[in-house]
Amino acid sequence: MRTFCLSPRRLIAPALLWLPMLAAAATFQVRIDTTPLAGQSGYLAFDLFQGDPATTNQVTIAAFAGTATLGTSTRTGNVVGSLPGAVTLVSSTFFGELLQAVVFGAGATTFNLTLSENYLPANTPDNFAVYLLNSAFTPYVTSDPSGANALLSVDLLSPLTPQAYVSGFATISVVPELANAELMLAGLLLLAGSRRLRK
Repeated sequence: MRTFCLSPRRLIAPALLWLPMLAAAATFQVRIDTTPLAGQSGYLAFDLFQGDPATTNQVTIAAFAGTATLGTSTRTGNVVGSLPGAVTLVSSTFFGELLQAVVFGAGATTFNLTLSENYLPANTPDNFAVYLLNSAFTPYVTSDPSGANALLSVDLLSPLTPQAYVSGFATISVVPELANAELMLAGLLLLAGSRRLRK
């Protein structure tokens, strides 16, 4: 009987091919529990700020589900789509926003967030942020050190590091999705393969 064995070189080549594709974007699952605001009307604001016109980034919101009841929405800048379907924001203008009217629910609203990582060193990175607003368009207070009261903020550069801020009005968690796990696996394969080659 013939046995099949992959050499380190055969493992490294596919990993190298997949690595750039996996590194181009990362997906996170966001969970926002708005129980303290249950029954109140307000807005979810998804904002994309252009850092430098020399780079363009894309943010996609998908798989939107949960306890929030959706109302009408308005778009500013390069924004296409509508919730609960997929929405894409592109940083081809200084500011892009999806402003989604909601009635906050008791429990969690979840969505997937896919972020690109285009950045030129020494320039200002693009930034994506999520805000909870009351019916007067005022952000609910969070621990955001910038004073903007974002609930979530992330600079679009590598590595992507979303910052979730504390609020008395909602709790938020951000978990990397499979794409990040695959990137880590590819890195481990490369490391293991290079060690075997040295031996």
